[in-house]
Amino acid sequence: MAVAFIDSNNSNTCGAKTAFCRRYLPKNVVFTPQVLARARLFPQGEPKPSARMVASAKKRGEGGHVERANLYVRFLCRAQSGEVASLYNAAMAWNALHFVAPETAADAACDALLSAGALSVDVADADAGTEAERAIFREPTHPSPVRWNANLLCALFEVSTESASLQALAHAVGNELEFVPLHVSVSRVDDADWVRMTQSQFAPIEIEPTLWIVPTWCEPPNPAALNLVLDPGLAFGTGSHPTTALCLRWIAEQSRAGALQGKSLLDYGCGSGILAIAAARLGAGETVGSDIDPQAIWVSKENAARNLAPGVQWMLPDRVPKGPYPIVVANILANPLTILAPMLCGYLAPGGSIILAGILTEQVEKVTNAYAPWVKLSVLAEREGWQLLGGIRAA
Repeated sequence: MAVAFIDSNNSNTCGAKTAFCRRYLPKNVVFTPQVLARARLFPQGEPKPSARMVASAKKRGEGGHVERANLYVRFLCRAQSGEVASLYNAAMAWNALHFVAPETAADAACDALLSAGALSVDVADADAGTEAERAIFREPTHPSPVRWNANLLCALFEVSTESASLQALAHAVGNELEFVPLHVSVSRVDDADWVRMTQSQFAPIEIEPTLWIVPTWCEPPNPAALNLVLDPGLAFGTGSHPTTALCLRWIAEQSRAGALQGKSLLDYGCGSGILAIAAARLGAGETVGSDIDPQAIWVSKENAARNLAPGVQWMLPDRVPKGPYPIVVANILANPLTILAPMLCGYLAPGGSIILAGILTEQVEKVTNAYAPWVKLSVLAEREGWQLLGGIRAA
């Protein structure tokens, strides 16, 4: 698939192009110089493709769906002139139904709303920001509450759905599930530049004064520091989560102490690759990153290239060299870490250090016991209820 998207500083144009492509264009459409050249068939006086459009399309290869591509070019020209902006803005809006449901009915209420035509439903803690707020952490095999005492539901519907009908729906759902919906309201959600809004939530993260994680759209606060460029994406590990920050700080401390230089390192469960990349940039020797998710391997390779760490090896677990490794790092979760104890310790060289993260305070004893036959683990650091465990394998 190749589509010649033309950059534009006009957010209405960008949105209009996206909406058009989703509705009209086949997934395998290719815009080529030949296709764009057919703009001469447009009615006289209609806007013509710019030289920039044609130049961009030349990079996309040959072939294409001529008729629909002609329609696209015509649409794009009009969009750039502002002709379709009002239509696009009018179409992209929703009505949001809000109400509070109890823990026992939250999931069933979501199902009922979706059955009634909701485009999406999200659930949040209705007590967020108050003393009653409750954090929920849950692993796949670890039983724990999955809903809050009071759950704020937000369901999106087509903007044409009347407010009164939505409020009546909330009460009907409550009657069916035998609860009284609280704080029922309806609000309009207009379209926005969602990418820009998402980006605004992520700022540079200081791991320590000499090590920062910086999104591509931000300027490094300290140009003299090691600034790892990383965007939130499809794999875990942007430095914002306490477990990632704890591991990165440990790696930086080892580098300062000269305990990292030249040593091979295995990052098991690499996610975005940030730990292996940081270790490589801070002086580690042969560095391997592994994950069960092929998407994470692809993301890690991209991030390594962006951060000048091309020597890091990325692979699925069944291809990881046996080592042994003087340093093994695994930032996952307590249950898989417990299961993987024999394997991870098998990778660890005698006298080597193992670092484990993704462990809540109440899970420390369980993980420590799992690794006891090979390594005596201890708590090295703590942040927001997450513990960093580490130990050295006997020589």
